[in-house]
Amino acid sequence: MPRDVESYGRSVGGTGGWIAVVTAVTQVFAALAGKVYLGSDARLLRKIERDAELFEKLPPDAREILEILLRFEVGQHATRRMRQASRQISWASVAAIVFVAAVTVLVCWGLAYLAVTFGWGWWLPFGGVALFGLLLSLTGAGQLFKYPDDEDAPDNDDPDAAPGNAPV
Repeated sequence: MPRDVESYGRSVGGTGGWIAVVTAVTQVFAALAGKVYLGSDARLLRKIERDAELFEKLPPDAREILEILLRFEVGQHATRRMRQASRQISWASVAAIVFVAAVTVLVCWGLAYLAVTFGWGWWLPFGGVALFGLLLSLTGAGQLFKYPDDEDAPDNDDPDAAPGNAPV
């Protein structure tokens, strides 16, 4: 029994829409994962490995400058690892991110209800609020950890603590 064209078009269009959304979301997550991976110490370790291989190929009298570079790169890697090992979660930042996410969800839920009930025009503020809440939460994720060496830094609120502003 042949299917009518109209029901076939709806079923294909509905599936195609979900496939496009899944593909787009997958690409966004893959890009974020790649950025996290490449932002880690993997690049520095590859650079150290290349420089070490080059160091072995150089004649003994030409190794001095590359040895200084290798010591610097290894020191930089060690500093990053020690800083990462000593960081602690900032519970105030976690609470702020959860609060922003909860408020965003509640406001978006209300706007979605208005959009479904009264018309598509309410989807515009829904998108704006959802985007703003998402971006604000992602920005807060950058402040998720506190580091021991950050406590020694002067507060940004105190103009006298900035370098060059000491009383004469």
